[in-house]
Amino acid sequence: MISKRKSIGLSLVEVVLAMAILAGAMVALSQLIGLGLRSAAEARDLTRAQILAESIMAEIAIGTIPATSISQMAVDTEPGWLVSITTGTTLQDGIIQVIVVTERQIERTNAARFQLSRWMRDPSLPLPTDEELEEDSSSNSFLSSNSESQAGGGL
Repeated sequence: MISKRKSIGLSLVEVVLAMAILAGAMVALSQLIGLGLRSAAEARDLTRAQILAESIMAEIAIGTIPATSISQMAVDTEPGWLVSITTGTTLQDGIIQVIVVTERQIERTNAARFQLSRWMRDPSLPLPTDEELEEDSSSNSFLSSNSESQAGGGL
């Protein structure tokens, strides 16, 4: 009588098949990790470009950076970043349009670039004095008479 033995281990074919499935899964996961790292770097660079543009726009608004057009100037505090500033006139007197463009100085297809545009008071114009502001408020009779009629119209 021939006895049949029970196989306790795995056959060579099963081991090779399991290794092939594991290798395929590892390749797919490594591709996803690479894509995630690239996306995170792009998001980081875009956020940095936005913060840098807002910072430069704030410095223009307070007058520490002149509101003049500049083309691709290197940023001292941020190595590898370039800033371009474009100023233009608007239809409103005393208001200028300022466009700040920040971009990464590296040669990549998806290099970070951010553009911020604002209208602001022309910093080259002098600020009005307190006397001029008082004259403007007293000369506007519509506002002063309108506020008096509302204040005195109670019960």
